Amino acid sequence: QPPVKAEAIVPLCKELGIKTAVVIHHADLHGIEFAGYVAPQLSVNGIDVIMYKTYPMGAKDLSPLLKKIKAAKPDAFFAFSYPDETFLLARQAKAIGFNPKLFYTSIGTAFAAYRDAFGAKTVEGVMGTGAWNPKVPYPGAKEFWDRMVQFAGAGKVDWYGNAFAYSSMQVLEQAIEKAGTLDRKKIREVIATGTFPTVIGPVRYENQINVQSPGEVGQWQNGGFEIVAAKEKRTAKPIYPKAPWPK
Repeated sequence: QPPVKAEAIVPLCKELGIKTAVVIHHADLHGIEFAGYVAPQLSVNGIDVIMYKTYPMGAKDLSPLLKKIKAAKPDAFFAFSYPDETFLLARQAKAIGFNPKLFYTSIGTAFAAYRDAFGAKTVEGVMGTGAWNPKVPYPGAKEFWDRMVQFAGAGKVDWYGNAFAYSSMQVLEQAIEKAGTLDRKKIREVIATGTFPTVIGPVRYENQINVQSPGEVGQWQNGGFEIVAAKEKRTAKPIYPKAPWPK
């Protein structure tokens, strides 16, 4: 679902005045689809994609690629990555002193374990795919967060996927109640035609896609993963440029 889940990236780049970008991705469907959508969208919106590269699944050393990217001096760096690569990219970018103004990695960036692996000061300003924050103005959001932390511990929460998974259960619960039956076809009809209040906001589906969620971008700020895009969902202003990695 790249056209929906990556929708907020380009407006954010335009707002921040980004002129040049590098886009890399792993050789799997997630990376191929998302990078293949984002790179052309950056280009047609006046942002020069000066490098576009694929790296193999299971890569253990991305420093040669990162050194080439560092030499190109892009304003923004985007990596559509899985968790192992997300951690690797942060570690090796820090090691070689690669400090773009915007540093964005994909899956895993929102994990509390990512923050804790490097320290809150190190990941300050790092952006990533998706975001949810208990400061959102939706009923039950803070209560859900408190229960999640109590259950899993503050170091194991995900500032993205947990809330979206829970919202799916909220939609299902409301649909069953409205349908008044466990008949799947009737429940599906309710889901396909309704709008449902959840901890991520109102959920409404078109062609099986939640069109109310424009592919949020998150950013680590003071130990929390804030929503910085889309603008109307923002829980904090974006930090830009990102400060260099601490020594």
